[in-house]
Amino acid sequence: MAGVSENAVRNYRKRHGLAAASVPSPAKAVTKAPNAKAPKAAAPSAVAKAPAAQSVVGQRAYRVQLGDRTAIVVGTNLVEAARKAVESGSEVSSIELLGDILA
Repeated sequence: MAGVSENAVRNYRKRHGLAAASVPSPAKAVTKAPNAKAPKAAAPSAVAKAPAAQSVVGQRAYRVQLGDRTAIVVGTNLVEAARKAVESGSEVSSIELLGDILA
């Protein structure tokens, strides 16, 4: 109990009129009945989302060192980013993952 004795906790509860929370033993753990129904999910929100100009789901940004200059390349994985960087015609000296693109 994080450096607090059981006796101190018991005294605090008694002074403040708090009941002790019962902890079920593993042998008496509550299990869900096999025919019990799960609660229904909330209805979808009526708020309309604006359409994205371009789908960026699964896209990542990479910092690519092309000779003396640095470029940011977007791709789904490192291989795609490297292919795009090589297609630029410059020598690729390094590729660094910056992170996922947030939509």
